[in-house]
Formats: sequence, structure tokens, C-alpha cells
Amino acid sequence: MQDFILGILGSPEFTALMLTTFAGIVTAVVGWVAVQFRKRILNELSVADLALLRSIAVIAVQYAEQRFKDADGPAKLAAAVAAADKMIAGYGLRVKTEQLMAIIESAVYAELAHAEMPEPEAPSPEIPA
Repeated sequence: MQDFILGILGSPEFTALMLTTFAGIVTAVVGWVAVQFRKRILNELSVADLALLRSIAVIAVQYAEQRFKDADGPAKLAAAVAAADKMIAGYGLRVKTEQLMAIIESAVYAELAHAEMPEPEAPSPEIPA
């Protein structure tokens, strides 16, 4: 019996089977790690993506303010979100709803702050004494 087991374990076919199995397991593990790494990277926004999203949010807010100027706040927000979502999809970006809402709310705040800021006064020429 012992000779039989040693014969199987020492055979070239068993060695080939073990190498193939090992290669398959390593390939599966490396593939899984790569997928997890890619998911993590795709969930984090790069600086360029964030700048693009901010630009899209500003455009979407301006669109909603112009197109729905007589509507209430929630309707304008919904229009801005819908417009931004379409533009974001055009670039192939993935953004969570919470992220999109935060970026649009930030753009709304910037729009309102800009609209309420007074224009700087021109300095008056000093009269020499």
C-alpha cells in the first residue's frame, strides 16, 4: 500500500496535477485581490474627478436656477441632481447619491454666497494734504 501511494505521489501526472491546481488557486487569489483593489480605487475620487464634479455641479445648479426660476427649492434641487447625473454618466464616473448631493449643495451655497457678496468699491484717490 505504501509503495502504491509513493508511486502516485512521485508520478509526473500527479506533479502536473498539483502544479495546475496551485497555478489555478494563485490565479484566483490574485484576480480577487485585483478586483478588490480596483473597487477601492474606483470608490475614491481623484483630484481631477472632484474638480470635474464641482464644475458639473456648478453648471447643473445654474441650469436649475435658470430653467426653474419660479420653482421651489426641492424642485430646483431635483432638477440640478438630474442634470448633474446625466452629465456625470456621460463622463463614465460613478458617484454615490450622497456624494452628488453634497457637491450640489456646496455649489448652491457657492452660488448664493456669490450672489450676496457686495461688489468691491473702487478705491478713492487720496487727496494730498
